[in-house]
Amino acid sequence: MTPDDRDYFLRRALEEERAAEAAASLSARWRHEELAFLYRSRADGAEILDLPRSIANDLIGPGDIAL
Repeated sequence: MTPDDRDYFLRRALEEERAAEAAASLSARWRHEELAFLYRSRADGAEILDLPRSIANDLIGPGDIAL
């Protein structure tokens, strides 16, 4: 992992934390918090987690987010 990758994952974690705070439903909030945790874990070097850059598309459906 390069420093650029780490910065990317930290930025994505922050975005997910903000989305969790703004989420209108508990299920959306929990999913955003889960994604934030996974992104932070990846940024901290958790190589076991296979976190593709498109993970939000795989885990959060359009009906899950109501801002």
